[in-house]
Amino acid sequence: MTGSPTNRTTMRSSRTPPFLIIALLIVVGFLSYNYWKFYNINSELRAEVEAVRIQARDTDSSKLESERNLNTAREEIKQIQGSRDALQKAVQEKDKELTTLKADLKKAQEELNGVKKSLGECDANLQTQKKEVDALKAEKAEFDKKLEAEKAKPRVCDLKSCSEPLKQILDISSKLTGTEQLSKALTEAKLNAEELLQNVPKYQAPQQQAGN
Repeated sequence: MTGSPTNRTTMRSSRTPPFLIIALLIVVGFLSYNYWKFYNINSELRAEVEAVRIQARDTDSSKLESERNLNTAREEIKQIQGSRDALQKAVQEKDKELTTLKADLKKAQEELNGVKKSLGECDANLQTQKKEVDALKAEKAEFDKKLEAEKAKPRVCDLKSCSEPLKQILDISSKLTGTEQLSKALTEAKLNAEELLQNVPKYQAPQQQAGN
């Protein structure tokens, strides 16, 4: 059986050319390659996004931890500053107390120096008075010797001829014993004390002078 010319023409027209199939295969291969390439790129991007998300989460955790540590450090700094202020205040108070103590010590030292100076003056006065007392004792001893010598001598002179030596003796006696005591002694001896002591200076007793 041979076909008619019309059937052969139809069969030729329905058969696909080979280069179209090759072109379609190339297009499909190219699309498959691109899909595989973009799929890999997408997977890598997803992995990177996940890594970035994890890193961001870790960063947020670190940030929160850092903020907590910062707040804790601020609280500690605040407490330390409070303690420092309290210590500075205490140091200032101690400085004031030390200044007051130094002033009191200086005042006490000045008072002590004044007392030492007064004590030295008192010692000097005491030594002077001791020297005066020793001199008076020596003078009294000398007078006693002269008095004993005069007592041992015979009384051959009258009151007028002995007035000057008697005046000297009475002056020394008045200086040693005091005019009042000498007047009492002369009165007890039944002598005219007023007449004898008329030209003799009046002296206080040595004890009264030391007391004054």
